[in-house]
Amino acid sequence: MIDRVGEFIESHGLWSPGEVLVVGVSGGPDSLALLDIVRRLQSPGSSAVHVAHLNHMIRGERAAEEAEYVRHWASEWELPFHSGAVDVPAYSERTGMSLEEAGRQARYAFLFSVGSVVGAAAVAVGHNADDQVETIAMHWIRGAALAGLRGMRPLTCLKPNLLQPGCPFVDCYSGAEYPLVVHEDPAEGRVFLAASPRLRLIRPLLGTFRADIESYCSEAGLKPLTDMSNLSPEFFRNRLRMELVPLLCGYNPRFKELALRSADALADDYDYLLGEVATLWQELAEVHGRFVRFPLDRLNALPVVSKRYLLREATRCLAGTARDIEWKHVAEMLDTMERRPVGSLVDMPQGLAMIKEYGSVAIGFGADLLEALRGAAGIPLLEIGEPVKVAAGGAICWGDREWVIQTEIHDLAPGQQYPLAQASRWEASFDYDLTGNDVVLRRRRPGDRFRPLGMSGAKSLQDFMTDSKIESWLRDYVPLLVAHGDIAWVVGWRVDDRFKVGAGTKRILHVSFRRTGDCGRD
Repeated sequence: MIDRVGEFIESHGLWSPGEVLVVGVSGGPDSLALLDIVRRLQSPGSSAVHVAHLNHMIRGERAAEEAEYVRHWASEWELPFHSGAVDVPAYSERTGMSLEEAGRQARYAFLFSVGSVVGAAAVAVGHNADDQVETIAMHWIRGAALAGLRGMRPLTCLKPNLLQPGCPFVDCYSGAEYPLVVHEDPAEGRVFLAASPRLRLIRPLLGTFRADIESYCSEAGLKPLTDMSNLSPEFFRNRLRMELVPLLCGYNPRFKELALRSADALADDYDYLLGEVATLWQELAEVHGRFVRFPLDRLNALPVVSKRYLLREATRCLAGTARDIEWKHVAEMLDTMERRPVGSLVDMPQGLAMIKEYGSVAIGFGADLLEALRGAAGIPLLEIGEPVKVAAGGAICWGDREWVIQTEIHDLAPGQQYPLAQASRWEASFDYDLTGNDVVLRRRRPGDRFRPLGMSGAKSLQDFMTDSKIESWLRDYVPLLVAHGDIAWVVGWRVDDRFKVGAGTKRILHVSFRRTGDCGRD
């Protein structure tokens, strides 16, 4: 048994016997056997193995006895012992999650916190092969794809959610989240437990069945505790273990073995796919911090499996986890990308949303996605609702002093030609005798019309913006240069034909927008 587990550890690169290791020990057969095996495998004379036990505050005095029991074994084997307590029922009620999930989150938070304190390379937990089979069955029933059907992995690489510092650690393979919660300790008050991103989670017993572990405990003289909650049909996993798995084994006695083999095969497929998706992510994803954008034509040209994983990765990148993003949410995003009109919005869990733009799709937090898109547009936008007076022959700052509007008046001598070509889309020239000094910048209004340069008739501003493929979330903020109540310029897009510079123009009003970091303070 020790040799088999040692070979499993070595073949999967889980742990070097000289590295510091934290072992989560509940006192049951799996964790107690794991502790005994790794202490025997550690380098001679080493004290690299630490014991960590968490009281979930569910079973009253019984929980205190379990903690003392684990402490006894740590003392017996002369191993450092770390204990903690979390009111898991209170945490479950406060967060609305199940008791199982709340306990899992608190347990990982505690173990990684201990690992961070002692400078561990890894945290070991006692999941075994039967646990793996149950996990695969549970994910299958809940409709999981590759990431779920591959089950737990022997080695899990954790990394912090960089967009929300101090919040969860995320499984970089599946997106599974291990949040670090705030624990209440009567002696210490409220303590936030932070962990190191260097830690890895390992499962050395994942290739060993429960029956072999129990035999090992008996042969080694270990007397593990029995957790009676493992026999309660109240918990979903218990019902799987006691009812569904035996039923499936009745159809095929090798069901467990085949389930493990399938999980390993799917894990290989998943790892390969992630490598392909990582390459596509580097090529296609524009990460702006508050949102992620993809080019629509290139995204739609990809195989559907690649699109699914890129969309899920975008949600993970923003929210730190994709656990709540279900098949139906991804399907709605795909349908929007391929068939729905521009401007369509998809609401998703975790406050996320996706919007379809002209030529792209953007994913961000719904509450401020449009604001984030406008902020990253890099063009002059009129955020205020009131008109802004534009004085002829001067300069004003606007847009939180990010932009300056410069106006100049030029007299033309008889026969002199003024160049109509402009240096950029953010400057334009007008017949000053037609515009006069009554010039303002304002946002669009219902019923706005103007005559685009080169056209003989007027056109609704709404139709012009649609034809020009101006994003729907941008249209209300595009500045309009207005003279005598008429639109003279849709800034950045088109001048009105009625105010153009012509053969009879004697004076020119030149208006330019430029970005500046110093507009002065007066």
